[in-house]
Amino acid sequence: MDDYTKHHPGYNDGYNDPIEDVPQPFTLSMERTTTSTMKKGEGTCEGRDFNHDFNVGGVNDRSIDRSIDGSIDRSSSEKKKKKKKKKKKKRKRSRSSSSPSPHNRDTTSNNKRPKRTSSNPRPSTSTRGSFSSNLRDMSFSSIRSFPSSSLQPRSHSLLAQRHNSSQRDGSRKGGINPIHPDQTFHYTEPRDSLIDNQYKILDDIGLGTFGRVVKCLDTKTNTICAIKIIRKIKRYIESAKIEAEIIKSVNEWGGRGRNLVVNLWGSFMFTGHFFLVFEPLSLSLYDLLKENKYEGFPMEMNWDVSRDLIDGVGFLHSRNLVHTDIKLENILLAVNEEDYFTKKNEKGRTIKLPKRAKVKLCDFGGATYDNERKGSVINTRQYRAPEVILQLGWSTPSDMWSLGCCLAEISSGELLFSTHGNFEHLALIERKVGRFPRGMVERSKAKELPFVEGWFDRRSLGSESWRYVEKVRPLEEEFVGEWGELLRGVLEIDPGRRWKANECLSRYFTR
Repeated sequence: MDDYTKHHPGYNDGYNDPIEDVPQPFTLSMERTTTSTMKKGEGTCEGRDFNHDFNVGGVNDRSIDRSIDGSIDRSSSEKKKKKKKKKKKKRKRSRSSSSPSPHNRDTTSNNKRPKRTSSNPRPSTSTRGSFSSNLRDMSFSSIRSFPSSSLQPRSHSLLAQRHNSSQRDGSRKGGINPIHPDQTFHYTEPRDSLIDNQYKILDDIGLGTFGRVVKCLDTKTNTICAIKIIRKIKRYIESAKIEAEIIKSVNEWGGRGRNLVVNLWGSFMFTGHFFLVFEPLSLSLYDLLKENKYEGFPMEMNWDVSRDLIDGVGFLHSRNLVHTDIKLENILLAVNEEDYFTKKNEKGRTIKLPKRAKVKLCDFGGATYDNERKGSVINTRQYRAPEVILQLGWSTPSDMWSLGCCLAEISSGELLFSTHGNFEHLALIERKVGRFPRGMVERSKAKELPFVEGWFDRRSLGSESWRYVEKVRPLEEEFVGEWGELLRGVLEIDPGRRWKANECLSRYFTR
């Protein structure tokens, strides 16, 4: 019995839902991965661009006859020209007002076959043992296919990538643009209007796929609250009602961990929308990181945040509830605006920090009890656990992996795994953390994933993607001391060996 089975028997309990991220068998795509429109003669194959000739039947209409010695047979050429002129006259007479068939179009100006793009050169093997050197001589036959989406255009700087992109959940920090009526099924009432004759809209906090979040004044109690307004879409409303029930249950549980989860004050239907009334909280950790231009937080604050976060996640896990979407956007600071101050960090840059780093978990829209039927994929991509990518099923350890990604991010200021494809993600994990256990690879339902003898096969990546992976520093080099030990414990690839919340608390925190 291998280590994976011994430590986590029966782990692959997920079922296979159709998902967009799971690699599918190879099909020729007529769109390029890097552009929204395809250039003539171009397609994609295995993540690489290639060119091909679109001439129907392989014969070019403009070709001319040549004699055996290679010279041009001008007589036959002139005859053909005359025939073509006659055909053109007939076409003009019989041509209808409809557009011509694409097969009759002159698709090239000079009849030259499009040049093939250069194949990706094989990058040098890393000196680190993450990608075994013996893969150089191994065949590529073990890899059946992989999607073209595995390679994405990237910015060379992770910091630039974060600056050039919107928040990963599509929402924006407070002060979003006014809601316009053309925002389909959104609640569009402006500021100063009343919701259900009770809640006065003071400001917009965020706008996302699910709906709108606003800061309100409860005119009956004269208290400030945050209201999440779900779009008038049936499936969103049903999901929000489940979320409300889960948060309500969590708020009623006993124990100190209940204070580390956002409080739901009420919920109701109004004008076809579903409203969730929450306690007012401050910035998310992502918002604060963004305000500080992605400068990592001081270690003292990181330890405070990690204690609350681990304690809160452990509280959920003690009741067999898996959050499934732990990320910086869903971790809110429970402080007032006057509790922030500014200071210069080690680099001499001024950053904004809270006087006390108390945080709470929010957004339970994907929360699932461990004994419920589960989908095959959870988590926002950059925080997704390896067992989820490998389709082995998931449980509470998957939350701990996401938690580890968050802790690494608040200390470095950058995403630990900045990627948008399964292959590159797995390569980054192996480069950053280490080799995948053989048992996990053998049990993976994602059979198209490129593993050879338990090692991720780097030949499945393009040269640009591989160069990016090679630049990534291993975890033990980037994070040292007790902080590094904590990260390595919660970022253990094998979910059966990954540290649980109570184990982290007993090792590094006193109760």
